[in-house]
Amino acid sequence: MAKKTTKTIHYLRAQQNHSLFDLEVALRRVLSAAPTVQDTQIEQYNQLTQIMHRTLDPKDVKGNSIGGLLIHIGSGTKDEHIRTMSNRPVQQDDHGGTQAPPSGYSFLRKEAFLYIVGHHVIFCGHGFLSASTVASYLSLLSNKLRENNPDIVQFNIEFKAVGNCDKLSLIQQHGVKSILLDASAYQLSRNRLYQDSRSTIAKALGKVGSVFTSELSDEELEAQSEIHINLEVLLNGNSRASIEAQSLMQEQAEEIIDDETVNQGFSITTQQGEVIQPSDVKLSKSVRIGRYDEANSLLPDSAFTAISEYFLELQSRNLTEQ
Repeated sequence: MAKKTTKTIHYLRAQQNHSLFDLEVALRRVLSAAPTVQDTQIEQYNQLTQIMHRTLDPKDVKGNSIGGLLIHIGSGTKDEHIRTMSNRPVQQDDHGGTQAPPSGYSFLRKEAFLYIVGHHVIFCGHGFLSASTVASYLSLLSNKLRENNPDIVQFNIEFKAVGNCDKLSLIQQHGVKSILLDASAYQLSRNRLYQDSRSTIAKALGKVGSVFTSELSDEELEAQSEIHINLEVLLNGNSRASIEAQSLMQEQAEEIIDDETVNQGFSITTQQGEVIQPSDVKLSKSVRIGRYDEANSLLPDSAFTAISEYFLELQSRNLTEQ
């Protein structure tokens, strides 16, 4: 039996120019013009990104068609070697070595799995392949293929996180007392957390990472993961503050919630003391997904099952129509 790992899957919506965008229809045209994996490949700065698997007629466990389409996107650095270490070092120091990929291959570093139904998107990223990066890749692919296929819709999309309306109403009804963001120095510097954020507060925290962006040893990188940085925006006077200040706090809170890059490490406290966290306002779910052999990668079939079942669950709860 395959080993499993815990992943968080997210419900997003595709948008273009602030309007919902039928990504399924557009992507079916793209895939019809790109019958092979190589046809979907985009290379930027030696980074290869491509659609590794596609399922154009997904089915449930009973074999019934469920609509939509499933894609698995992989990304790796061309000709990149990986560092190795000895399992049984007998000397004081282990200088390790490097391992090259097989000829004609690259190491799969990042991947994402998407279930797309109209403008609805269920997203599962692995290895820090973000939803915003995937949206950019799909847009670039449509533009590239359109050069020889005028029937392809040229698009430039973004993925917008979907909030839980019940929790969002608390912010609107009770106002916002404070907004707190938390991230490790490692996330801010190494993973460039929040560098693509639209939220003003998240961007501000992301800029703190520039303090730590120097060439570091492994020990220093490990130390960065133990350093946490908090940014808090606090409303003085609570409900007695000016209407303008209260409105600004509410706008900033809604910005955080609407930003698909901010999926963790924040809390919003209302003026009546309710604490709202990511799991409260962004429709997401933790699931167990099978790992690909002994590699740090996910089994496509396991990931596809998890994300398609989550969408059916959201549909049954009428959360895709809110």
